[in-house]
Amino acid sequence: MGCRASIVWPVMCAALFAALSFSPANADKRIALIIGNSNYRHAGVLGNPANDAAAIAALLKASGFAGVDVRRDLGIAEMRRALGDFSEAARDADMALLFYAGHGIEVDGANYLIPVDARLARDFDVEDEAISLDRILRAIEPAKRLRFVMLDACRDNPFTKTMRRTSRSIGRGLARIETTSSDTLVAFSTEAGTVAADGDAATSPFTSALLRHLATPGLDLRIAFGRVRDEVMKDTNNRQRPYIYGSLGGSTVTIVDAPPIAPVVVAPAAPIPDPCSAAEVHWKSAEAIGGKAAYQDHLARFGSCNFAGLARARIVAIDLGEKALAEANERNKHAEANARRIQNEQESAAAETLKKVEAERRKIEAERKLVETERKRVAALPPAEKPARSAATGFDGVWTVTRSTAPGCGPKGGTFTIRVSGSVVKGPAGTGSISPSGAFTAPGKSNHFTGTLRGNSGSGTYTGKCTGTFTVSRN
Repeated sequence: MGCRASIVWPVMCAALFAALSFSPANADKRIALIIGNSNYRHAGVLGNPANDAAAIAALLKASGFAGVDVRRDLGIAEMRRALGDFSEAARDADMALLFYAGHGIEVDGANYLIPVDARLARDFDVEDEAISLDRILRAIEPAKRLRFVMLDACRDNPFTKTMRRTSRSIGRGLARIETTSSDTLVAFSTEAGTVAADGDAATSPFTSALLRHLATPGLDLRIAFGRVRDEVMKDTNNRQRPYIYGSLGGSTVTIVDAPPIAPVVVAPAAPIPDPCSAAEVHWKSAEAIGGKAAYQDHLARFGSCNFAGLARARIVAIDLGEKALAEANERNKHAEANARRIQNEQESAAAETLKKVEAERRKIEAERKLVETERKRVAALPPAEKPARSAATGFDGVWTVTRSTAPGCGPKGGTFTIRVSGSVVKGPAGTGSISPSGAFTAPGKSNHFTGTLRGNSGSGTYTGKCTGTFTVSRN
């Protein structure tokens, strides 16, 4: 239900007037009350109800309704008066139709239509300030053949947001109903408990669908409303599903009766030439050519003649052959691609292996050259002489070194040991040497010792951290 009231509805209805310019075939009296409430004084303006009401009124007038009463922006007193007048008119009517567009509300399971002067400050006020659906059904009850109510009144209701509530429940949209009178239909623009869409056109999605299907000549109301339902669901992406309550008898009930059917005059039939007379000759030509196009041409010309089945069989065989050939080509293509891939992988693996073998060969060759070079170097060395027995071997053993006193070297008599083996002297801090004559050197922890051994004793001096003399004796 869009709010763009500036769109002029008569343009939309002009085509309907032309299509529905005839009167109903029967002499039934058909009346309608159309109410469009747009300008709510305490809840803002609804743009479409006035357009919806005007468009439906124009449709019913063009459909042969004898009395169409159009009312807009009714307050509570005016709505009650309009319903009373309509109920009086329904006493001698065969069909009574009421269409309402505007706000509606459900309180404690009962449905109400809201006049434009309603405040509804409290849920307690709804019986005083709104018109119940039960009252509307009582108003149209006197009609003899059909009582039909259409409510485009399930819009998002602003009153429910500001209304002070007691313990009463207020629903979203309208509540389900049960009609008690036969041949009574009540159509909701959307199913119970949901809100109808405003839409973007000059009339609501529900009213737009009614304008297209309700007055289709000869179309039963139940089928017409089924088409309305399908169209609204499609236009709203299934967010809005119109619903109808009540039941009718087994006879067809229409808003506009079907126009009388003119008798059909059948002219004498002219002799019909045989369409297959040239089929055999054409088939022989197609067989001689043997291509798919030739068989297709035969089917186009003689699709219902004797050779049509053979032509179809030939086309199927050609298609199967082409398909098999294409599949074989595709398999060959895949096989060739796989073979190339495997060959590339094998060549790549062989190249990598060859590269590794070559690197290993070069490594071995380099190592061989190093070994050969070392062998040649060793071969070029002079022959090693047999080492002579050191003359110092007579000093082998452990010796005790006793230092004399010296500044910074501790008290007199500081000792440590050295070991003589051949020409080697091992002291506390490293290795020294000894000559065959007994002259030796030995490193200490802080000083260097130089002396001479004779027999089982000896002496010498030391330098380094401090300077002094020492004596030595064999242990």
